[in-house]
Amino acid sequence: MKPMIPVIAIVVVVLAVVGLGMSGIVNIPGLTPAKPKPAASADAAKDGDKKADDKKDDPTKVAKKTETPELPKPAKPASAKPKSTIDPEKGDQKVAMLWNEMEAGQIIKIVADWKDGDIAKVLAKVDAAKAAEILSTLDPKRASNLTKLMKKNASLVPPTT
Repeated sequence: MKPMIPVIAIVVVVLAVVGLGMSGIVNIPGLTPAKPKPAASADAAKDGDKKADDKKDDPTKVAKKTETPELPKPAKPASAKPKSTIDPEKGDQKVAMLWNEMEAGQIIKIVADWKDGDIAKVLAKVDAAKAAEILSTLDPKRASNLTKLMKKNASLVPPTT
């Protein structure tokens, strides 16, 4: 019988706290019901209008702000760029796959108006034998520029995240 007394006392205390929380006397988040907002009566509204008018008339009285100021939203880091739906790397790979199946003369005609940087990115993904064939059919000066760009692009180290 003696060991039951502390257990009964604990149960009574827990039930009392839960009852106080449910009645709103003790605030227990998730258990205490929200307090209803008092309905504004017509007289209270008129009194509120008079008070507002009094504040407007008397410039020496400063109205107190009752609302809390909004906190500024944290700024996104400058390095954060919106995600793009375009993947240039994937595009270069697809074009390289096409070039692998084409003749070098046809490729030269297609890329006549391309920038050297764009050609170099795709040529780096083309099979080595096909890239050599394409470069050998180009003007030597342009082939030299493309080779230098390919070397430069190949030596870039990707950024670590």
